[in-house]
Amino acid sequence: METLADDLFRYVMEVSSGRGRTKNEQWGYREIAVFKDSGKL
Repeated sequence: METLADDLFRYVMEVSSGRGRTKNEQWGYREIAVFKDSGKL
């Protein structure tokens, strides 16, 4: 588990510094939309 946490931390730091890219960026997607469904009508 500790190795996984270290890998995730390094990945987040690489992407946030601009040295790395997310899969969406690699595939050409530049925008995201976040939807929240509260279940209420």
